[in-house]
Amino acid sequence: MNLRDALARTAMLTALSLTWSCATSRPSASPGPASATPQATAAPSATTAPAALSDPVSSALRDFQNESTPMLQAGNYLGVVELLERKRKEPGLDADVRDLLQQLAGTYASFVGQYQEALEDFAPAKAQPIAFDTAAFNHMANEDAVDAIAALAAGRQAVFVNEAHHMPRHRAFTANLLPKLRALGFSYLAVETLDERDTALNSRGYPVHETGVYSNEPVFGEMLRIALQLGFKLVPYEAASPTADGREQGEARHIVERILEADPKAKIVVHAGVDHINESGTLGGAKPMAVRFRELTGIDPLTVDQTTMTEQADTTYEDYRYRFLMKHVRRQTPFVLKTGDSLWTARPGVHDVTVISPRAVHRGGRPNWIWTMGGGVRRAYIASDEACPGALDCVISARRVAERDDAVPVDILRVQFSAPGSKTFALPPGQYVIEARDGNGVALSRQTITVAPGR
Repeated sequence: MNLRDALARTAMLTALSLTWSCATSRPSASPGPASATPQATAAPSATTAPAALSDPVSSALRDFQNESTPMLQAGNYLGVVELLERKRKEPGLDADVRDLLQQLAGTYASFVGQYQEALEDFAPAKAQPIAFDTAAFNHMANEDAVDAIAALAAGRQAVFVNEAHHMPRHRAFTANLLPKLRALGFSYLAVETLDERDTALNSRGYPVHETGVYSNEPVFGEMLRIALQLGFKLVPYEAASPTADGREQGEARHIVERILEADPKAKIVVHAGVDHINESGTLGGAKPMAVRFRELTGIDPLTVDQTTMTEQADTTYEDYRYRFLMKHVRRQTPFVLKTGDSLWTARPGVHDVTVISPRAVHRGGRPNWIWTMGGGVRRAYIASDEACPGALDCVISARRVAERDDAVPVDILRVQFSAPGSKTFALPPGQYVIEARDGNGVALSRQTITVAPGR
């Protein structure tokens, strides 16, 4: 299985499981205003598990949902991560169940700041050698991806950007692209993970636990905050369906119904998972959302792929073209390749342009892309060694003082006695509540800090 197929398979399976998670584990109450809290949804019966999942996987998913629901309601993602770690050690696991648990573990690892672990859990088969014209690459110019894509978007009505759901760095890139697109008149951001029942999101100005599933990951939360600060209107477009075709059609239809029917000339940014932005071929036997959107509207979206040319758990999993570029292009921020007025794509006819995201360089144990997110204003704050008293495993989060207790953190760190990691937060200037909790959701420490602007 090649890298693209592996990403598509894992994204589909994880999306199915997390979509069901979103439907079954809604909080019944919230510490915020009642008007901001979506109505709780009753958990479906076992017979309503996604049709694409086999019986062992469906059963494993149902068990996981039952055990993880209280944790999800409380925003206790460390508890979910530890639950998945225990489940993966159970003997005699079905191979497909093992894959499901690994993909869920990778996704939730990113929720607690374990970006390398997320890459390892999603590692596909080793990359196979492919023939490509190295001379052609050597004759292409490399340009900053944000600037080049913004220039290309100037005459377009829709820009579709994808992500791998376990890679927060893709959300950081979209966040950095949004100011340029806003200046070009783009005013709507349609986001796959958003739950339409969180009707107060746009007025509230920040995401909370019930805003969506992937949006609980802090970099995703920051992408949404940045969009709202810029004046984008956030629009949910996810479509629940037992079939892949129904989901793709429903997503495209929601974008049309919720934006273009009222504002036909609206300029739209769509942030989607992996292959939903494909402009040709099929996804799980269905026409992808981007194709359905074009058929419904006649609008040809500018499709921007981030998932093909990006770092993996180690170099053996990376596309051979990516390896070549990493040796020959000296950039630390995302770039594109250009010949004349044309931007290069790794998959002609599928995407208009491919973003090449260099391997992360770390500072304070944190990847460089998190420091440059949102204009590069983030500052370091080092958590105290005593932040997790008596705990061998804890999560330390930084939440804005002005936001509700159930707001998605701005940054988060997992600290393990057995595997010491970074205790350095990357935070924009402001006031924060720094809180540590264990896997049972018990608060271990709490303090308020101020991060001052700096040079």
